Amino acid sequence: MPTFATRVVQTFNLADNSVTSAKILDGTIANADIANETIQIGKMDGQSLAYHNFYEDFLTIGAEPWTSAANGDTVGITTTQSSTEDSVALSNASGNANGAAILYNDWTQYVMGRYTSFEAEWRMKIDTLTNVARVFIGFATLSSNEPTSATTGEVVGFNYDGTDMRGRTATGGASTDATGAMTVTLTSYNTFTITWDGTTMTFYLNGVSQGTSTTNITTSVVRLIAAFHKANATGGIKVNNVEFVKFVGQHA
Repeated sequence: MPTFATRVVQTFNLADNSVTSAKILDGTIANADIANETIQIGKMDGQSLAYHNFYEDFLTIGAEPWTSAANGDTVGITTTQSSTEDSVALSNASGNANGAAILYNDWTQYVMGRYTSFEAEWRMKIDTLTNVARVFIGFATLSSNEPTSATTGEVVGFNYDGTDMRGRTATGGASTDATGAMTVTLTSYNTFTITWDGTTMTFYLNGVSQGTSTTNITTSVVRLIAAFHKANATGGIKVNNVEFVKFVGQHA
């Protein structure tokens, strides 16, 4: 299956906006006189913090860990580049009944319990919700190339269940509706955002807060899912276009 290159951007504030001498480690510039030993950047100000940041625009296909897969169907995936649209299009290419397609990041660093804060954002166009059983955008464990249940699985994300789209958190067989039913504009790009401050998950649609959750927040290892959709028993080809995914997280 095709995978996509991930552009990683690491940023740190310099205490006095100057660099006297520096040792560059994994793209990180530390503002200090540094000996040959490795000095953790968090130790310079008495904190021990790490940052996990990336931005993916899906313009090129590479070897980094974006994976597409299908369940009960075949997966179709193409990149779209034009003067008005740069995105990746994901589809259940045969349109089989109950056929599903998914695009997810194959890294396993997304342990919700480790992050003291993060912001994750997806910009996506949903083709249709006609004869659709489920759409999911967010973080989840996987089962047979599908996100686990938004009511009984390990989930933080936006979930359409065949009736409406809601922000949801779920863990250990219990779940919380973080939002009410949301109106997503079909065939147009919508921006989905989730923020975490160590206590509260907040869900935004097109920059407007839709609700929060402080309960049933998973601490499991989860996948970042760029897009998932599944047809109902009637079937039919469904297409989601993902323009970008970005994540900025801080963990101890």
